[in-house]
Amino acid sequence: MINVLLTELAKVTQGEIFGEDVVVNQICTDSRSITANCAYLALVGDKFDGHTFCQQVVEKGVKILIVNQPQTNLAEHVSQLVVKDTLIALGQIAALNKQKANVKTVAITGSCGKTTVKEMLAAICRTAGKTLATKGNFNNHIGVPLTLLNLEESDEFAIIEMGASQAGDIAYTVNLATPDVAMVNNVAAAHLEGFGSLMGVALAKGEIYQGLSSSGIAVVNMDCDYVETWQQDLDNLKQIGFSSEPFADLYYSDLVLNQNLCPEFKWHYRGQSYSVTLNIAGEHNAQNALAAIACAIALGISAENINLGLSQAETAAGRVSIKKPNANLTVIDDSYNANLSSMKSAIELVSKAEGTRIFVMGDIGELGQESQAIHSEIGEFVAQNKIDKFYTKGQMSRFAQAKAENHFASFDALIEQILIDINTAVEADQNAKLTVLVKGSRSQKMENVVNALVQSNEEKV
Repeated sequence: MINVLLTELAKVTQGEIFGEDVVVNQICTDSRSITANCAYLALVGDKFDGHTFCQQVVEKGVKILIVNQPQTNLAEHVSQLVVKDTLIALGQIAALNKQKANVKTVAITGSCGKTTVKEMLAAICRTAGKTLATKGNFNNHIGVPLTLLNLEESDEFAIIEMGASQAGDIAYTVNLATPDVAMVNNVAAAHLEGFGSLMGVALAKGEIYQGLSSSGIAVVNMDCDYVETWQQDLDNLKQIGFSSEPFADLYYSDLVLNQNLCPEFKWHYRGQSYSVTLNIAGEHNAQNALAAIACAIALGISAENINLGLSQAETAAGRVSIKKPNANLTVIDDSYNANLSSMKSAIELVSKAEGTRIFVMGDIGELGQESQAIHSEIGEFVAQNKIDKFYTKGQMSRFAQAKAENHFASFDALIEQILIDINTAVEADQNAKLTVLVKGSRSQKMENVVNALVQSNEEKV
């Protein structure tokens, strides 16, 4: 965070100061990880009130509080900024810090792949300058402000991921970030409970383009079915379109997967062509890479830096992460989250693996009335691809499962069956190759399956 006086924060939040005017250089909202140098901002949620920890953080050395009402019985040296709503104040202070930072900013959203695109773009930007990128899943109305508060004067690029569970979420966060470049990676059947329909998802994601100024650049996935939905916002903006087909400003060709299931392809922009090999598995990640390339071009980054960054980019945990606990077994850990589109991409990926292909599926959450139909569609898609064994766990995933004996109520029984499959195959052939794809929504905690498979098989190395 860039140093700022408490009086300046009082001005942007329309708050009142009790105590001395002091310099603020860090804001924390979690009392468990507080340090003495932080200003503590007390958030209030449905099941918690950060104000109950004010005395505790002061005892840890905190000298600045940002609160909804004055706190009593505190040491005299503690300064308080009293605001109407600390959540709103968090956004206002974050926006101020962003204004003070001289940083080129990209805002990224989408139903699938936005975190992968963020990681790819961050890797590219780091080859050109100091870069701040969203960490983990800090992409909501609290996470985005906290990310913006980490901006420093020395940063040159900021890559901000934005999620949404309802209309208006992105409109709020994009106005805090005031990006130079904005992109919707795609629209798919995710969080339908909050949006009601795919059109609702598209409209909510498109809010990101409304946060661009007249000099901003909109990066547009021309393969998305909902581009026309955003056309009114896009008409007055400079655009860079990308596609898997050659009609767009930016496109790719000659796509193949290498022996590690990682894409190799050529990308083309304005008559120039470049070859690149990704370090992230999955044919669908060529499209994610194209999105990152388009954003990098919008930032003015060279093709050489783009390819260097892409070659160094790594996937985030639980997102098509390849684990090889021994010579026989490959585990594709795609357990972080799931929707219909990403499920199909992952199934297509494992179907290209050598040897025995096993797919372990957990429920996709937040699908509302479409849940049964979407899970059934996944089951049909599995049947159309080269999957040797298909196991499911969860209340809704049973609708994807044609064989009742392959649906499990517990992790223990599921893991035991997969280990039997692995042991049986290796006993029959010491050189047997097995690939296990594990995927489901965050709520399903499918990483438990990944961890058990890796740990059980590492012991045999």
